[in-house]
Amino acid sequence: MTVFDKDKVGEEFMGQLDIKPANIPKEGAWFKLQAKSDKKESEITGEIFLMVDYVDTPIEKQEKIVGEVLDLPDTEAVNPAPEQATGILLTVREGRDLVSKDSNGFSDPFVRIEWGKDQKAKTRVIDMTLNPVWGERFTLPKPDKGFREFLQLSVYDKDKVGEEFMGQVIIKATHIPKEGAWFKLKPKKEKKEKKESEGAKEKETEITGEIFLSVDFVETPIEKQEKIVGELIDIPDPNAVNPPPEQATGILLIVKEGRDLVSKDANGFSDPFVRIEWGKDQKAKTRVIDMTLNPVWGERFTLAKPEKGFSSEILHLTVFDKDKLGEDFMGEIELKVSHIPKEGQWFKLEGQK
Repeated sequence: MTVFDKDKVGEEFMGQLDIKPANIPKEGAWFKLQAKSDKKESEITGEIFLMVDYVDTPIEKQEKIVGEVLDLPDTEAVNPAPEQATGILLTVREGRDLVSKDSNGFSDPFVRIEWGKDQKAKTRVIDMTLNPVWGERFTLPKPDKGFREFLQLSVYDKDKVGEEFMGQVIIKATHIPKEGAWFKLKPKKEKKEKKESEGAKEKETEITGEIFLSVDFVETPIEKQEKIVGELIDIPDPNAVNPPPEQATGILLIVKEGRDLVSKDANGFSDPFVRIEWGKDQKAKTRVIDMTLNPVWGERFTLAKPEKGFSSEILHLTVFDKDKLGEDFMGEIELKVSHIPKEGQWFKLEGQK
């Protein structure tokens, strides 16, 4: 039994072991690697763990003997895989304190996921933030190497042309707790050709921040997916004053009234109305209340839960003064619906100078 280091061209000897199968216990044991007769003993380090059991039935002759990959217990696992697990539910919840890649001081981050030979996926892009909330869950089948296979999660900044690397996490699924944890982003090392003229060095990109991940295991068959797409989930918001129920499908938004609004007309009043936007294609507006700075709209709107969910999508409410020709901006509010209490509250308009 010989251990080698596999190189692009050839291989290098790392140690060997000569032993009779009868001397290897069924429960297994560690065996020290030995040097070849032409090598110094000091050049070899390490041990390998071996187990032997006996077969009592006929064994067919094999043209090529190929090992069967086993899922061995991981002594460092914080979330061991059940024996019957067929894959994982990987939740990419959010990031914090990421590096700025754009001239505006922000980034447009997304996460690229790789697990095994052919499993690739990515989260949506969250624009202009260093603290993105992706809130996506991916169903990934168990790869050929089993749960020993490393997950690679790389964060990138999306640009109009191309993307910029922001850091990565390389980890086994069994090392990600079910309840989730923060993992520090690390650089990838790009080795240059080892020539003095080019100065052989390892280049590291500036990396900051962490991403929050969680893993649960699937124990039922997983259908093969041509393209793995994340499922948007609602992440609990610690600042929510009105958390959505798990089964919520939308909201009832009441735009009750306004007070002390800005005057936009020559008569000292305005003709205000509110424009509402929530998600990609949900738009509405209140009626216009003529000649007042203290309008009472008293309107209720039924809005369906948007694609990004309650925790990520921002509700935009903009107040305008209606004129014969066009409209004048009077102020706006941007907030999450879970930050609006059920019993109602006054919110200050922003943006009006």
